[in-house]
Order: sequence, then structure tokens, then C-alpha cells
Amino acid sequence: MSEQLPEAFAARQISVRRPSRRGLALGAAASAVMALAVVLAALLLARAPQSKATAPLPLDVGRVPNATVTATLAVSATASVMPTGTADVTATTTLTPTAEVSPSATLAPEPSPSPSPSGATTYVPYAARGADLALPGGRVWGLQFAWDDFPVEHRKAVALELKRPATLGLGSVRTMLHWRQIEPQNTDPAGYDWSKADELLGDYSRHYDVLVSIVDYPAWATVYKCGYDFQPGMEVEWRQFIRALTERYSRPPYRIAGWEISNEVDIKTTIDDLDRKRPPEWGGGEPTVPVGGCFGDRPEAYLRFLKSAREEIKAVAPRSIVTLGGLAYVSTIPGFHPEFLDRFLALGGGELIDVMNLHWFPDIPTEAAGITKFAAMRASLAAHGKADLPIWITETYRLTQNADPDSPRRQMLFLTRDLVQILAIPQVQRVYWYGWVDFPAAFKAQPTDPDRGLVTAAYEAKPALKVLPLTITQTDGRPEDLSTDRYTLLRFQAPRAAEVHYVAWSKTGRSERILLPVRGERQARAQLFPWAAVKEPGGPLPAPVRIGADGEQHVIDVGTESIFLTVR
Repeated sequence: MSEQLPEAFAARQISVRRPSRRGLALGAAASAVMALAVVLAALLLARAPQSKATAPLPLDVGRVPNATVTATLAVSATASVMPTGTADVTATTTLTPTAEVSPSATLAPEPSPSPSPSGATTYVPYAARGADLALPGGRVWGLQFAWDDFPVEHRKAVALELKRPATLGLGSVRTMLHWRQIEPQNTDPAGYDWSKADELLGDYSRHYDVLVSIVDYPAWATVYKCGYDFQPGMEVEWRQFIRALTERYSRPPYRIAGWEISNEVDIKTTIDDLDRKRPPEWGGGEPTVPVGGCFGDRPEAYLRFLKSAREEIKAVAPRSIVTLGGLAYVSTIPGFHPEFLDRFLALGGGELIDVMNLHWFPDIPTEAAGITKFAAMRASLAAHGKADLPIWITETYRLTQNADPDSPRRQMLFLTRDLVQILAIPQVQRVYWYGWVDFPAAFKAQPTDPDRGLVTAAYEAKPALKVLPLTITQTDGRPEDLSTDRYTLLRFQAPRAAEVHYVAWSKTGRSERILLPVRGERQARAQLFPWAAVKEPGGPLPAPVRIGADGEQHVIDVGTESIFLTVR
């Protein structure tokens, strides 16, 4: 969660930590560029060769007792592990001929395959699409550098880590801008201090689009730094600030993906003894820390903040995306209001947001499984006529901990299985890992606190980082759930793509057989993730297994750990 939690929460297995402090449409020239791009695209499509069509077969018509997997082992396509502690890291691939193996080879749950590094997502050049971003057509992966409000940590991340996520297929960064930092005293926009915001958004916009969460309100403007309500007459000052913010950053060179109004707005509004013990700069004597949003049982007050901000943003940049401050959506820990979403939607809040925005923390042992939590959230949206609202997961992670040697493996499994289930929800458009780099030791409440990053505080890649590019590629495209009571089978296909991707695993605890229809080139490959290879520092994953066709189908036996399957 992106705020320091009171000590009472830490006792319930959530680590205490300090908070992370912290367009303009183009004119005629851009329109001409867009028009030219459309014409060129049409010409290219007209000249493109048409792929051979094949009639699809039904999936899994039952077990085929005598069928076997015909496979050739891809000896190549081993992805080199990313160097650590460097500013510019690029994965490389070497392709060599394949070697034939026995035609009766059977794919087993314990294998030896390997990643073809994912190609990075292609983003339309920023100048060609304008500074205002319409809702994205495909999934975008993002990250947050959790300590970017501290200049030394931000500059270290920029020097050592800023480029690596882009080489892996990530296209966005989430950050926080602090009203109290920009306008500590009530003044007009000419007196605002934009220095830190300019640096943050400028650095990130060189490589990514940026999701901005507006947090930490000045005492002269709001009841608490976390919000709660306006001081008398201060809504007009909020509007002035939001308009100035939008005018400044909704144009090149900045690339704003969207505006979040506050953060985790379902946090409590009451004050307890633990709140009073926090230092003033961390929100002492207030319901939560300054980067949280204390509106949990006051959705009416939050709607005033959101409506005012939306009106000012849309007046300046009508195509900008506006969303609520990502819900923690926690139901089993005191201090959060799980009913906030339904109350917010009942008040008409769904009309004020362009996307649904929530956080998902699978390490809270008392919380429901992710698929159950997302089903509840989607049911609330559907009950208020917002079933098709796009969903952005703006914070998620899987913890690692030195005291728990199995935790790095669980982080890998999260990327290859648990998160994949959520990505099979068609409305999920964006996913942000919080935080990308482990918290520096100086900012931990205790040395034994778990770490959230895919990269260590020393900027070394964790094992799970090897599989992230594969997960990004494998889950790209329109999802379809083809699961049965015996196995999970999730299909992803991007428009006009030559390949179809599947993710599969057994539900029964034993090997289960899956039949996949062949496609034009009658080729398939399977990528597995044996932990012995994943955890090896500096070593590649094993190469994917090539699977031949048995008639008009590919036959694959899957175990309890996920397999990535690609059919071409």
C-alpha cells in the first residue's frame, strides 16, 4: 500500500513504512501527421499478405488416451539475464537451429524449456497522438518508484534503473504530486513551486507515460493532509490548483496517462492513539498519512473533491483520463471501509471516473483470493450500470523476505499464475507494480520488513524479473477463459496476430491433458518455469519445447504449475 500504515496494521502482517512523498491537443501539424499515418497504415494493410485460414477445432473434447506430444526441442532462444546496477540494460536473443527429439516425447509437469524474450510493446509516437491520451486500446504495464519524493532516491533510480523496465515491455510510471509541496502557502499560480514536479514528470516522460496521483493537501485548504473535507471556502483554491496543474503538464514534453484524485480514499476518517503517536510530518494526529485519502465513511465529501477536479481537468484537456484515488479495497483489517465503493457508486460517482482504479495485495492472509475480490468489485460496478468500465490495477506486488526462502518462488508464481487469472478479465487494461525497487534500508520500519520489488535495493534483478517479459507477451490480447473443472486454460490473442497464447495448469493436483487446435503453420511451443533454472543468478531459462501436431490438434499434459503455450 502506498502509505505508512499505523502500527496496529503492522501487527496484522502488513509492514509499516514511510510514505512516498510526493494535453493540450496538437494543432494542425499533428493532425497532418495523424492523417498521413492513417493513409500509410491503410496502404500497408492493403499490401500485407493474407494468412492461410484454418478451421478451429473444439477445445478438449475429452481425454485422448493414446495421444502423445510430438516435440522438437528449441536449443536456442535463451534470454540472457539482465545485468544489475546499470543504467541501460537490454535483453538479447540468439537463434540457432533446432534439434529433433523422439516423436513420442511427452510433455511432463517437470520439464526443461526457456524464454524467448518478449518484444517490447509498440507505442504510437507521442507527437503523433497528442498530449491528451484517450483510453488505451490494449494493456499497459507500469511501475512505481516508491521513494521518488526523496531527491537522492529518485536520482539514483533514474541513473540505475529508469531504462530497464522499458526494455522489458513496461510503458508507464505512476507517481505522486503533493499539493502541499507545490503550494505550501495560499497563493496564486505564479507563486507555485513546480521544481520537484517538473523533475519527476520530466524524467519519467522521456521513457514512459505517467499516471499522476494528487495527494498531501495543505492545512490551509483541507481539514487534514489526507483530505476529509475542504476548509470553508477552499474549494475554489483546489479548482485553481488543479487547473494550473493540468495546464502545465497536459502538453509536451510531459506525457500524462491519467489523473488520480487522492490515493486509497477508502481509508478511515477517525483518529486513534496510534495516529496521535505519528510525527506531524507523517500525519500525526490525523486519520492516516498525507499520501493516503481519509474519506472512508465520507463518500459525499470525496465526490466534491473529485467533481471539482474533473471539471477543471476536462476544461483544459477534455480527453484526459480522470479516476478516483485507487481503493485499497481491504475488508478484513480495521481502518478501511470496504463499503466505500458501493456508496460512491450509489451517489453517482461512476459518472465522474473514466476508469475503475484499485489496489490488490495478495500477501494479506486474511483477504479473499484475488479472483474473488475482483468478482466482488465487478459485481458492484455492474449493479450500478458500470460493468464495462475499464479497470486499472495501480498497485500490486508479491513480497519477498530473506527469512522466508520460498518467497522469491511465490513471487515468480504470482507472475505466471495468480496475476494471469486477473489479466483474463477483459476490462483490466493497466497493471502497476508497487514498488519496482525494494525499499532502502533507511526507510524501513524494521530490517526484517518484507520487500515488494522485482529489483533489490542494490538494483539487482530478483528471479521473478526473468519471467516478467514472458508474462507481458503471453497475456497480450483479448482474453478468453476456456477452463474446465479439471484445468485452467486462459487464451490471449492480439488483433491480427499470427500467434495465439495460452496459459494452463491442472486444478486436480495431477497431470491433465489439454487439446489445442492447430493453426496455419501447425507449430506450437511450451514454456515452463522450473524453479531451479529461474532462481539461478545470471543463468537463462530453459528453451521452449516445440510441439508437433497430432492430426488437427496439439496434445499437452499440464501439471499444477502454469505452462505458457503458443500456437502459430
